Amino acid sequence: MEKVVINRFVYFKGNKYNLYYKIGKKKKLEIKDNDIIITGLQYHTSHFRSILFDFYKKEVEKEIVNLMLDVEYNFKEVKMPKIKVKYLKNGLYGTYNKIKNEVTISSFLAKLDFKYIKVVLYHEFVHLFEMSHNDRFFEIFEDKLKDGPSLDDEFKKIKLIEYL
Repeated sequence: MEKVVINRFVYFKGNKYNLYYKIGKKKKLEIKDNDIIITGLQYHTSHFRSILFDFYKKEVEKEIVNLMLDVEYNFKEVKMPKIKVKYLKNGLYGTYNKIKNEVTISSFLAKLDFKYIKVVLYHEFVHLFEMSHNDRFFEIFEDKLKDGPSLDDEFKKIKLIEYL
């Protein structure tokens, strides 16, 4: 079956892609040149969206695995929290739950340059030392991630509305 143009685009790793849907016998997502082609079992927007969000989640999880050796080295003095990835509402990019000792990272970050996953991950890990966003928090953040403050400033300047 031919791919169906839906006159839409999506972002992945900070790059803009044309989005196409098609029906097939197996769910999959392919990236070819400037296109993301989602094959679904049924033609329904929510079905294709779930395939895309599952892809985003898996890609963020892979990047976190790649970052963990560095994270474990930089945070060796604390008990490593459980890390999970899911779509967070209310514009959150990450959270730390002290009671559960659990860090949650938003799958939304798959839309942005992956360097920001590291910024958010380190930010949440600094909460292991300091829960409040005070001077001590930002001193620890800068100590743990040397280019953290400049990346954090860069991250805050992104017009995130473009990535929704």
